[in-house]
Amino acid sequence: MKKILQSFIFIMLMMMVVVACSSGESNEEVVSETKEETKEETNQAEVESETKEETSTEESDEEDSSSEKEMEAKEFELEEYNAGSYYISLPVDWDIEIDQATNAIISLDSEFEGDFATNVNVLSEEIPEGMTLEDYNQLSFESLAGLKDYNQISSSDVTVNEITGKEVVYTYTYNNYNLQIKQVFYVEENIAYVITFSTTEEVYSSYENVFKDIAGSFGLSTAVYTDGEAAAIYIDELIYTESYEALELSDASYQFIAANYTIFPAVTEEDIQAVKDAADDAVDIALLNIDVTPFYETILTYSGSVLDAYEVTDVDGMISDVYLIKNEEGDTHYEVMTPKSTRDIFEEDYVQFWGAPVGRYEFENEYGGYTDVQLFVGSHMEIVE
Repeated sequence: MKKILQSFIFIMLMMMVVVACSSGESNEEVVSETKEETKEETNQAEVESETKEETSTEESDEEDSSSEKEMEAKEFELEEYNAGSYYISLPVDWDIEIDQATNAIISLDSEFEGDFATNVNVLSEEIPEGMTLEDYNQLSFESLAGLKDYNQISSSDVTVNEITGKEVVYTYTYNNYNLQIKQVFYVEENIAYVITFSTTEEVYSSYENVFKDIAGSFGLSTAVYTDGEAAAIYIDELIYTESYEALELSDASYQFIAANYTIFPAVTEEDIQAVKDAADDAVDIALLNIDVTPFYETILTYSGSVLDAYEVTDVDGMISDVYLIKNEEGDTHYEVMTPKSTRDIFEEDYVQFWGAPVGRYEFENEYGGYTDVQLFVGSHMEIVE
């Protein structure tokens, strides 16, 4: 992992979705120039006094009305959002963005409360092997404790959909805004999931039930598709688009993926191990270059250096990874498309991947020539130290 706990930097930034503004009013003063005006000033003062009292009453009424509005529990219709390795329900009317650099989903209330956009963001990141939930929670506390006027309100263990996590609620000050934050952390199989709810202290109670419902909807996916047919269709479209319409799944590949959709990609440790156990590591890539058809229904594994890595976002906001990899000898290029999955793997990383071969195609490279690649549907990939 390139950056440990990058989430906390990102989370702090997301909590600061504040638009600075200022306003002011000028006050007029009545200055007495002669003794004859004293009576008029007195009368004027009385009028001003009465006006101020009326204004004060009106402002008090407005404050009471505003307070009642802020305290009124908000209600939003939620819709499930599948992010591949996890799912969560978010308000339908909120603006949803995907930050590909941080693998984060950002959901913003379209109606601002004052000058602050109440928001929810969900981030997942790979963490060092062996790091526990307690370790991650402690690092989060050390990171957040440096915030201005930081005050922890509560900290507790939570269990949602059979996943154990930590929940912390705290306040802090940013740009004269008193913010109240609720964060939930989960650690599963070397992946940390962080859900952050951010709003101002004044309106936190009105969003509390919404935050609770969203947090309760979180779950981990054992597969990123609902059925095998959906998986095969999605992967076929991904390959056709990203290969510049040069390749598509053969009938054999289509049926193989549909029958084994839970491993494209493999999400659980059990599935990852099953993929490794089933893989054939003795197939020379030269055989695929001659004729790939005998291997359509076989999981193969190869290693190499990552030359390029990028993400593809489909119309539903789902992210898939595409990697261009060169073998150690430098004479073969692999392209691995991992559907609905994103990992912390970058250029120059040396990796081993497992996947099903699809076929060869070539694309024009930046030097004006063409790069010939053997394309795979990725099942799993990991960095080789």
